[in-house]
Amino acid sequence: MTSVGLTTYFLLVCAINNLDCSAIPITYEPLPKNVRGMTLLFKDGRIMVGINRSLSDGSKNQIKATVTHEVAHILVIKDGKHRRSDPHGPAFKYYCGKLTRPQRLSTQKICNEESHGFI
Repeated sequence: MTSVGLTTYFLLVCAINNLDCSAIPITYEPLPKNVRGMTLLFKDGRIMVGINRSLSDGSKNQIKATVTHEVAHILVIKDGKHRRSDPHGPAFKYYCGKLTRPQRLSTQKICNEESHGFI
């Protein structure tokens, strides 16, 4: 998936969930091999999303799953329930499940904290 396709899909998932992500950059990044995606929350409130560059040539389904996972983190942040000590806690599981069901994606795989990185 191209960078344009990545951004387009990201904005679509956000829009479907009434979330304005137009100010949130999403890019392919050279992340560790075991980290598919990463959502960064800065002290000033800015959010950035990185998707492992190695996925850019791979399965669109993997990219879609990773983007969905990262959008769940953004929903938790926007809802004020983000906890750095427990980024995959109850609020994350709630939003991740809410995102995956309409897309008919595997909630268990996508919402599994071990398959994605979050800082």
